[in-house]
Amino acid sequence: MDKLSDSLQRDINKLQTDYHKAIEKELGNLDIAYLRKIQVSNKLLTNNIQANYFQCGLKCCEDPDASITEVQHCVERCEVPLSKAHEIMQSEVSSFQARLQLCASECANQARDKLPSNATESQLKNAQREILACSQKCVDTQLSMGLPALITRLKDQLQKLKQNQIHIAN
Repeated sequence: MDKLSDSLQRDINKLQTDYHKAIEKELGNLDIAYLRKIQVSNKLLTNNIQANYFQCGLKCCEDPDASITEVQHCVERCEVPLSKAHEIMQSEVSSFQARLQLCASECANQARDKLPSNATESQLKNAQREILACSQKCVDTQLSMGLPALITRLKDQLQKLKQNQIHIAN
């Protein structure tokens, strides 16, 4: 592989790494804020979906008059918001990634359409550069506009789940 190809591959790898890090960071923040119990200023916050799930399940198990079946059904009801939260996050992230993939595929299609059938090595390398530049724009757009919109939608949906979960637990 020549230096240009190595350089392009490094750029592609960096683009992918930056994209994944940005998404992981934002989803990690959502996980902490909405799904897990967190510690803030020596205060334990338990109004999170995952913590509420365990507290709800514990209440189910503490009822000495409940039958095994009743306890099982109670715990299953407690699990609904957490399962729904994971489904929502997976669906939204999959949709986000599909939009990025569609944009990157369009970049490749546009570059391919410009190439003659007997493209030279120089023309192929030029097309690779075009694909990379176009893909970078896709990533930049998704991270600057798509990711904040994704996070806002997820926060809204997770907040609604938390509210529903509070009603289930009470």
